[in-house]
Amino acid sequence: GWLRIMGGRRRNDVGLCAPVRESLKAGYQVLWASDLLTNACITMRFDLLKQSCEEFGQMAVGLRSDLSPECRAVACLPAVTIGLLQGWDITAESLARQLCVPKLSVTDAWDSFAREMKRVGREALDTGVLTEDFALSVPPELIIGLPARVLLDTVERSSGPDIVLASGLRLTEAFRPKTDFAKMVWREMQTAMAVRASADLPHDARTALCGALLAGGGDPEELPEGLAAAVRAFESMGPPWKEPCDGIYRALIAVSLECSRQSIFKSKLEEVLQALTKDDPAEALLTSEPDSFSDDDGSSSESEPASP
Repeated sequence: GWLRIMGGRRRNDVGLCAPVRESLKAGYQVLWASDLLTNACITMRFDLLKQSCEEFGQMAVGLRSDLSPECRAVACLPAVTIGLLQGWDITAESLARQLCVPKLSVTDAWDSFAREMKRVGREALDTGVLTEDFALSVPPELIIGLPARVLLDTVERSSGPDIVLASGLRLTEAFRPKTDFAKMVWREMQTAMAVRASADLPHDARTALCGALLAGGGDPEELPEGLAAAVRAFESMGPPWKEPCDGIYRALIAVSLECSRQSIFKSKLEEVLQALTKDDPAEALLTSEPDSFSDDDGSSSESEPASP
């Protein structure tokens, strides 16, 4: 992998930063795990030693994202979160096995999610709903609101129980991730899809819903004027569209809020928001270092989640 990097630029133009950063992450993860296991032996907590080894195995196959509190308490170093959407190559392989698709489909879905967030953000900037200063500040409202707005497109793209991502990847009841996080996302997305399918929203109602989602639950007094106006339009909406819009809003904000707690989502959001204000936003994001899944030899998969 290092020889390939030094010999020429790859298709995704990652450069040296990504492998160096990932190597440092991996090094700390090994140090932290060694600290935990060593302390369990020193304190003769062999029960926690066995439990930690079992939980490490579950993390490796994507069944959990971190150790249980009792295991983490043994370590002196700050804990790390590993597993679902944390950048380990084995996670992409695990998700691909659960979905019965090639690993490339998983990375394509993740990349497409970033592209969709960038597209929605650029449209909001071009129409004056967002301002550059607001986007560059990476406010919590956008960390929650931008994914929520993209998820609305996912809801409207999907039909029946299946969820169709922007990359074309289809999640079904039989083939989907089964972690607690993934189950929560599936449940809320099904709720939003059912409500949206039953409500033929007029243009004005959908526009107000889009604005409210993009605002991420923020106070209109602290939002840019264009976004605040959209939130007020949503809040003043009357029947019969208020109830279905509220149902969709609650479900998608719940999903986005949970996603915002995943470090890889927040990191990608920050990249997207910073790329929005560059002269060539498309190039800015395409040349940013992918923070998702990389091959064992240091290369990145060709183009990525789209939204869940």
